[in-house]
Amino acid sequence: MNKFLIFAVLATVSSLLYSCTTDIESADEVLRKAESSSSAMQGVSSGGSSQSGLVFCDLVGGGCRELPEIACLRFGKVVESCPETGSSSSTHPGSSSSQSSSVLCDFGSGDCREFSYDVCLAFGQVVESCPGIALSSSSSAPPSSDSPVPSSSSSLPSGTVLCVLSGTCTAISTEACALLGTPVQSCPESSSSVPPSSSSIVPSSSSVGLSSSSSSSSSSSSSSITPSSSSSVPAFACNMTATTGTVGVAISPVPTATCNGTAVTTGLTWTPENLTPTSAGSVSVSVSASSGACSGLAAQCGSIDVSPPVLACTMTATTGTVGVTILPTPTATCNGSTVTAGLTWTPANLTPTEAGSVSVSVSAGSGVCSGLVVECGSVTVSAPFTYGSLLYEGQTYKTVVIGTQTWMAENLNYAPSSGTYISCDTYDCDTYGRLYDWATAMTVCPSGWHLPSQDEWETLSSYVQSNSDCSDCAGRLLKATSGWYNNGNGNNQYGFSALPGGHGGWDYSFYYVGNLGLWWSASELDSDRAYYRSMYYNIDYAYWNEDNFGKSVLFSVRCLQDY
Repeated sequence: MNKFLIFAVLATVSSLLYSCTTDIESADEVLRKAESSSSAMQGVSSGGSSQSGLVFCDLVGGGCRELPEIACLRFGKVVESCPETGSSSSTHPGSSSSQSSSVLCDFGSGDCREFSYDVCLAFGQVVESCPGIALSSSSSAPPSSDSPVPSSSSSLPSGTVLCVLSGTCTAISTEACALLGTPVQSCPESSSSVPPSSSSIVPSSSSVGLSSSSSSSSSSSSSSITPSSSSSVPAFACNMTATTGTVGVAISPVPTATCNGTAVTTGLTWTPENLTPTSAGSVSVSVSASSGACSGLAAQCGSIDVSPPVLACTMTATTGTVGVTILPTPTATCNGSTVTAGLTWTPANLTPTEAGSVSVSVSAGSGVCSGLVVECGSVTVSAPFTYGSLLYEGQTYKTVVIGTQTWMAENLNYAPSSGTYISCDTYDCDTYGRLYDWATAMTVCPSGWHLPSQDEWETLSSYVQSNSDCSDCAGRLLKATSGWYNNGNGNNQYGFSALPGGHGGWDYSFYYVGNLGLWWSASELDSDRAYYRSMYYNIDYAYWNEDNFGKSVLFSVRCLQDY
């Protein structure tokens, strides 16, 4: 049987196998038709294109040659000529005079008979003997039954290759494999070389379609062959209606995954993980299945526009006290969820260290909002002190305890019967008190009180600075919260309420009111000079002077209670 007959037989067998009939044909019927077709084709094996039914055919698997028209319609398309063969009609694949051998072939289900070697390789398994059947003398000896499918293409008979047909790896003629399968170098050990049984020879609709010629000759009975569901690829899909999202927040509504139209809720792996975006921008969403019919498949759900995370702070408190935690405690949220860990508050631990208007803010050090900072608002903070009072010469003065000392919280505004001091006619004594020379200042404090020494001034500065965790900041801590030029106020954290009364000259004029505050000390530098404490509007520290003025200049007085 020449190569042309092989193609004709295979085409006829395939057409017969894939035809829709009222009942699935048995292997015996299929093979009988194949043998009949083989005999019928003998008459055209050596003829040219002038013989009826032969056409030039461009094959789907590649190549162009003359074939019976029914085979071409099944495996390719009819063309005017083939470049490989030219226009000559005297040469075609069927012109070879070589004949195929007959072998004993086991087609399964107890069907064992003598058949052509090529057909047996395609649809059965070569065996050494069939019960009750002897191999004819014209037939060639079959390959050893110990190895019906050689392990590699190098050990195959000439014109035969290892071929994968619908998932099964077997030996088959080169031409048949080019039309029906995929040639390979070797068959995996797990591949089956056993031919399909007569009950499974009808392929699924997904692997082979019916040709127009075969379908026209088949029965129109409603009992058509149903394609095998095991050969169809499962459909895995994802549906997502969400279009926006936020970093750190799970996408909502949750996308749905389906396998062959049925919702799947388990064995799914989402991207992004847990459907929770970790970065802002356009984010693609997909899902893969790890179980069930769709295991190993993945589906794209679409993409969403993801916004950055949002850190927010809510504070209802409006006032506070130095050294006391702000209450009620402000609340911080990240994407609407309350956050209690990993937060850094300003002021530290929500405890103000200065009086006045204090801004409150919070930053996140962990979680989705890590690195973000948000303002909570501001509170008006008062000093942690309680004012006392002192009535002296018809005027009541505020007093305050700072550390171990009790100070007047206002400048002295007393007019003694003798001494040198400023007149209140042009000077604002109600705000700044009076200005005295050093000699008068030493005598004007009430009984039980005195003009503080340089050391006592230093004790005051050291205390407020050490308790406020700052250095060179006594001026800021002791100055009043208003009244200083160009908003050079302090925070009055300890209630001292220092004001810029300036100084007066020997002619009773005054200077630097609003800019500079100067207070006498009881400590002398020499007979003409004494130390005085100074605070300026644009600096935070308090400092000493003794060289610029003598004892005759007029400065403010703060009295310190005796102890």
